[in-house]
Amino acid sequence: MTAASSMPFGIQNDSDQNFIIHIRDFGPVSNAKITLRPLTVFVGPNNSGKSYTAMLIHSIFSSYRNDLSNSLYRRHMSDELYNLFEQLRNKIKTETITTTINPEINNYAKTLIKRLKKDIPEQIRRNFNSNLKDVVRINSTAFKISMPRSGISIEYEGD
Repeated sequence: MTAASSMPFGIQNDSDQNFIIHIRDFGPVSNAKITLRPLTVFVGPNNSGKSYTAMLIHSIFSSYRNDLSNSLYRRHMSDELYNLFEQLRNKIKTETITTTINPEINNYAKTLIKRLKKDIPEQIRRNFNSNLKDVVRINSTAFKISMPRSGISIEYEGD
């Protein structure tokens, strides 16, 4: 498997191999913008959030893999369907779908993004083996994780 085929939504070329994640108040991380590439290394002092960030990324990619593995990985799609899905996904981010794309694909893409918004927090719970409130930064009441490329934003506000 190539690095490109393991990236969410079938990221294809070198300029597209960047997957950006914004993190706010998650574990020891107060605010971060992380650009993942085929090889990303975290370096820093103890208790700076390297492990939290790595586990969070694992949670996100596990959710993508679980939700996309049924048929949306690039190697399982026809080029035409893949291109339509990519166009649709980009338009869903801005909610301005103007092309005439099969309504079934449109609904599937929207459903996929909704499912990821639900599945990523569940994957975080499993990977951290704790409630979401336990991964909120100390002295904060909420965390936010966003992935602008896929239009997914997850916010958790504790009790």
